[in-house]
Amino acid sequence: MQIMYVCTGNQCRPVMAEYHTRAKLADRGIGLQSGK
Repeated sequence: MQIMYVCTGNQCRPVMAEYHTRAKLADRGIGLQSGK
């Protein structure tokens, strides 16, 4: 699965994207691990 988040300022995108993705995946019983 690939998800792309786009915003014009790049100030809130990383935090908003992680929160939104975690919430949507949690609804489906899927965990998310981020980082390198």
